[in-house]
Amino acid sequence: MKRISVFVSGNGTNLQRIAEYFKGNPDVEIVNVVCNNPQAYSIQRAKNLGIPVRMINKQEFNSPGFTKEMSDLKLDLMKRRRMSASSEKRKSNLFFSMTPLASW
Repeated sequence: MKRISVFVSGNGTNLQRIAEYFKGNPDVEIVNVVCNNPQAYSIQRAKNLGIPVRMINKQEFNSPGFTKEMSDLKLDLMKRRRMSASSEKRKSNLFFSMTPLASW
């Protein structure tokens, strides 16, 4: 079984799509959602999907304790979101990646 953690900070539409895609697949489990924004609607989406939510701040994210906590989950993949703003158009470009835990 592949164990996935999904990192979110906004509306959670990608979380919803990932969960729907893997629904009923016995080989994939979304073990938690990690969120840095207490106002994010993705928290409610995770709760509606029955996925545990782990709230985190920037300092905690870079801590050895959080690294160990994530390692203890024995994850295979993490879905992370990285955003870079285009200064020219003042729009955001989103890049999505599935990251093997070993490279995190």
